[in-house]
Amino acid sequence: MKTQLKVVALSVLVATSVHAKESEDMYFGLGAVQTKFGGEGSLTEDGITSSGVVNYKNNNYKVIFGKRLNKNFAVEGSYTNYSSDEVGMSSKSAANGAALEAAMAALRDTAGFKSRIGLTGTTLTGTGTTNAKITSFSTFSGRSISLSGLYYFAQSDSFEPFVKLGVSAWNMKGEFSAFQYDNAGVLTEITGATDFSDKTNSTDVMYGVGVDGKINDTIKYRVDFERTKVDDSNIDNIGISMLYSF
Repeated sequence: MKTQLKVVALSVLVATSVHAKESEDMYFGLGAVQTKFGGEGSLTEDGITSSGVVNYKNNNYKVIFGKRLNKNFAVEGSYTNYSSDEVGMSSKSAANGAALEAAMAALRDTAGFKSRIGLTGTTLTGTGTTNAKITSFSTFSGRSISLSGLYYFAQSDSFEPFVKLGVSAWNMKGEFSAFQYDNAGVLTEITGATDFSDKTNSTDVMYGVGVDGKINDTIKYRVDFERTKVDDSNIDNIGISMLYSF
């Protein structure tokens, strides 16, 4: 990701360094954003119900590097860090312990799944009065690099509102606790179960709105909202940044 950020920054620098005067329209920014994403869902297949809940909401930092092309247009790249946060849980359940074990045995990825969570050779048994369930709690972290174009409109001496459209390349890492077993209304540790992790990444459309406010000839502040349009759960950032022209 650091390499990609350097490429974005370098491309903007090369494209805008022909004339010395143009360098006055380049800018660098640092900001704080509140990031939110999440969702929940469940799927029942072959007698087993898989469900999950993710609710990420955390304060993160953002780095911006851009070039003002003219009065109405700018192009910029940005890097946003998504710090680690406990976000939710995932589970698999069936009518009772025996049914849960039988259903897991019927899944096509049984060997891989049970191996990942440290349950190879372990059999879930028992007949509780409630559904049998294995549950894991999750923590998410990640980062994104975005490249976008900005259009400024309805400008005044003090404020410049804008809309933005671009793409965001992001990745997320989910770290999951060892599964616990519930076959009688109480979660208990499963002997041999281990922590595990998953990674996911994608490149998606990003859009947003905001306003730049003038402090002096070289310093501006920005308040903005960005949304990365992800299939399962949009990634939203609301933030404030300081921009320095040079």
